[in-house]
Amino acid sequence: MLANHKPNELFKGQDVVVEELKIISSTGIDFDLRGMYESLNVFDHLFSPFLIGELLIRDGMNFVQHFPVIGQEKVQITFFTPGLGKNKLAFEVSGISERVYDPTGKQQIYTLYLSSPERMNNMTTRVSKAYEGTISDMVSKIYEEYILDDDYPSEFLAETTLHTHKFVIPNKKPIDAIKWLAHRATSQKNPEQANFLFYQTLDGFRFLSPSTLMNAREVQEYRYDPPRSAYNSAGQRDVVRELQNIKSHSVEDSNDRVEQMKRGMFASKLITHDLVTQQWNEHTYTYADKFDSIPHIEQHPLTSRVQTTMNTKDDSVFRFYPKHKGSQNEIDNNDRAEEWVLQRKSLLQQLAGMTLSLELPGDSSRRVGDIVSVKLPTAEPKHDEMKWEDQYLSGKYMISAIKHTVTKDEYTMKAELIRDSVSKPYPDVKTQML
Repeated sequence: MLANHKPNELFKGQDVVVEELKIISSTGIDFDLRGMYESLNVFDHLFSPFLIGELLIRDGMNFVQHFPVIGQEKVQITFFTPGLGKNKLAFEVSGISERVYDPTGKQQIYTLYLSSPERMNNMTTRVSKAYEGTISDMVSKIYEEYILDDDYPSEFLAETTLHTHKFVIPNKKPIDAIKWLAHRATSQKNPEQANFLFYQTLDGFRFLSPSTLMNAREVQEYRYDPPRSAYNSAGQRDVVRELQNIKSHSVEDSNDRVEQMKRGMFASKLITHDLVTQQWNEHTYTYADKFDSIPHIEQHPLTSRVQTTMNTKDDSVFRFYPKHKGSQNEIDNNDRAEEWVLQRKSLLQQLAGMTLSLELPGDSSRRVGDIVSVKLPTAEPKHDEMKWEDQYLSGKYMISAIKHTVTKDEYTMKAELIRDSVSKPYPDVKTQML
């Protein structure tokens, strides 16, 4: 971004303001890195519990000697798209790359690897404690007691879960304890939602079911048209339109049906055996039967509704789960395996049922979990101009991962988008065009 830009003026789609970029030693000495950095990468992921970052430095003053980087440093970062929300982030230096010298020998280039303070807290503690209550309450307590960083407190939002439980966490890392609990969590809003995730966004931590996020409104539309001009019909630069432009895109290989069958996406069977009462029960799960009872990003399943062995034969995945009725006297059926074992496997597989990778202009308000609309052109050589969109690839998606890249000149994003459904139903064998 040009130096004479005002902080709230967006002149082009990739403008950025780096308001703060400083490193703080363990003794409290700080140094402004804005004159030395080449690029900043921040990674957040729906399926990863912590933020990480990379800071590329071009050092012409032998900074690492005068300010030794030994892995006990803090890095504070504030950047934003002009006119949009600020991202205020705190990291700890977790490592430094090999130092490479330029041909003159007067400059060295290296990367500082960054981790959120909460990640470092997780590495240095364990949970050995009994908890009773809802799983969402247990996760909140573990976060507050073991993960929360007092120097840089982060926002934490948790969706209320169903049922009261009593669990003993046996000497686990806090994040491992939370993941174990997340596997067993079902939503109070919809007991069929058994896909809870614990993750960190640029705003803070979340313990949510992606099925709940699917009900949110769309926050942005992205188009590859291909790519549209940054100027409107009057010859003026349209920065709002520019923020919507897809620079490039690719469709990931998301239709490995064999692998999805192996992981229980379409059909599976669970046998529960109570070791106390010696009773056993059989439970089955099929994608076709459950699809309409669970929220989805779009309206139609990832396959046609034609019944095949793929989505009806539950013996494709068989699981056995032992139970202990009365092991917690006050709480009957403490684990409720039949409510989460099969459902969770299927729902998580569905989330990655269709995946896009997009290169986009930077937008400091975008977050993982956001619902966005994507319009992609058909690959047909000839088509009606009114129907230029790809019927199956276009539609609503959820952002599952973002790589934010900030340089001195621009801000770009590489985003991974996923969805568990399509906007137009796939044809059955009777209507399939030959």
